[in-house]
Amino acid sequence: METTGALTGKAENIGSEAYALKREEMECEWQARYAVLEQKYLQLINRKICLHTKEGWDELKAMFSDAAFLQTFEKNDSFLELKLLLEIHEAERKAGILHTVLDTEAQSIEELWKPIRDLRFFIWRVIAAGVPETGEELCRKIQKENISPVALLFVIRAATEKPDDILAPLADLFIDHQMLTYAYYLLKELQKQMPGVADIQELVVELERYL
Repeated sequence: METTGALTGKAENIGSEAYALKREEMECEWQARYAVLEQKYLQLINRKICLHTKEGWDELKAMFSDAAFLQTFEKNDSFLELKLLLEIHEAERKAGILHTVLDTEAQSIEELWKPIRDLRFFIWRVIAAGVPETGEELCRKIQKENISPVALLFVIRAATEKPDDILAPLADLFIDHQMLTYAYYLLKELQKQMPGVADIQELVVELERYL
């Protein structure tokens, strides 16, 4: 089978070794250019993170709202992690959370992502071992890392396909530990998934009196 080369206009046999070698060379060249560009963006992003300024975060938000940019780097884990962090921050901001996921001394995407990554791993432990066995440590971890209930919900949704299986046990755990805001957020989420359950509605109303 023959095709016409886009640059040369000459007929090329796509089943030939010469064509295969040419395609391999073109792919390597593209990968080299892509890798360089990717690293330049990573360096730029990490410099913005180091600044810890509103202007820097706004620039990153604008960058990650560009569909073409996201499509170009959608396979890079670091870019996807920062995208999620910016989404969490926006949700925290709308919820009036004072200490957000971006309010840290992190110097890179990796450092910024670490508390969320570790929490996701721990949520998997909670799902596997159960709340009674892991609940105490989870509460300590959330308080130590100053993780907001909004961020916690993001992590729970990402960690399991059935978040409703863990929301009620965790809400009970947080009520027992007087972490009422966390219990409230989880019960509100559960209420969306199970709107007709009277017990959930009563708990939400009761918690609203204390918040």
